[in-house]
Amino acid sequence: PLYRFNPALKAQGKNPLIIDSAAPTIPVSEFMMGENRFRSLHKTSPEVAARLMKLAEEEYKWRLSVYRQLAEMQCETPKAKETVPA
Repeated sequence: PLYRFNPALKAQGKNPLIIDSAAPTIPVSEFMMGENRFRSLHKTSPEVAARLMKLAEEEYKWRLSVYRQLAEMQCETPKAKETVPA
């Protein structure tokens, strides 16, 4: 996923994490097969390639879920603490 992180937004009470990517339109495995290195692995070791592609798909879905949750969080600017005389 493509995202931006701008800490200055936190001072404005906004979430500093912005996700720029749209939802995926194809599975990760299909995207990976567009690259020669993954096609080569699939030809030489199809079982290993299938297992690794499944793991990559699961990892991508998990990361995207976490990033989306973080981007949806409400961010409040912390109030300055008053000093209490001792």
